Amino acid sequence: MAQSASQKLFQKALYLSVALIVVAFVATFLYKTPQKNGHGKHMRIITRNSNVAILNDGEKDPVKKKIAGFWYCSNVVDDDIPCLKVSDRIELKQNGIFWRVLQKVITLPNNDSLQFTHVMTGYMDPFSFSKKTPDSLTFEVHIIGQVMIAGNDTCFGDSKVDTVWDAFANGSRFSFSKIEYRNFDTAGAAIFSFFPKGAIKLIQKITLNQCHPSFSMENFARSAIIGGLRSQTVEKLTKDSVDAIIKRYYKGMFAKPLAKWITINAPGSVSLSFLVNATGSVENVKMIHSKPRNLKLNKELETEISTWAFPKSRNMPAPLQIVLEFSF
Repeated sequence: MAQSASQKLFQKALYLSVALIVVAFVATFLYKTPQKNGHGKHMRIITRNSNVAILNDGEKDPVKKKIAGFWYCSNVVDDDIPCLKVSDRIELKQNGIFWRVLQKVITLPNNDSLQFTHVMTGYMDPFSFSKKTPDSLTFEVHIIGQVMIAGNDTCFGDSKVDTVWDAFANGSRFSFSKIEYRNFDTAGAAIFSFFPKGAIKLIQKITLNQCHPSFSMENFARSAIIGGLRSQTVEKLTKDSVDAIIKRYYKGMFAKPLAKWITINAPGSVSLSFLVNATGSVENVKMIHSKPRNLKLNKELETEISTWAFPKSRNMPAPLQIVLEFSF
């Protein structure tokens, strides 16, 4: 029997309501889910800062030409991650194109080491500068291609990625990611030794596979660090020795980046407690407080810390109570 006009109208209204509910759910999910690429939000924050001046199109090319050059640092120790040494080589061209070879060496608990290499090329466009410190610049960065090397594994990273870099640059000085870089002397044949041999050519190597989404320096180092600590046995673990391991390996490499990612770089602080038993395993992780309060952050940090490991202890009558506090 044919449907009446009122039945058809009711069905259309029902379908429309379901569609609107689905759209609202998806929109809410996307709004609440942190995005790894915070480019757009970072730009909005910058434009609302009264100390920031936005560069117009005519001002951008002189900046790119002024800061062009070959910049490098070698074996710089990261204050947040004492087990990590950073060596970096960046070529900034006058047209905004850049090439970069970033090498990170992690010293493991057994004094062995791991090396992670990140090769990338892209385009840097000056976006703004600080009114108080005009050489403090923010760049919109478009990564054209990147290759990552971890041990014997080499793969292509994501391409066509937009991000933001903050740097101090004026042609005679370049400071980036809390590291001071030096100007490389390219006289004679020295320019041919600026980048490690063969590193730049990897970007054009079409036989490489795409990196797995979880492929990163942190994940590469995690199993080696945890395995190295689990294999050690000490006479007695103390709060001081556990705190030293957390500072050297865990806090700066895993906990703080996780907090920054979940909060999309919004500042905050946390305090957590947990137990370390005689086998070096972590038990009973609890959030004491987080500011601002963030239930997702609490859960993710509790899960992260529960994966940490410490040396076994021959003499530990009771588990150690540890309190971890940090700002991000």
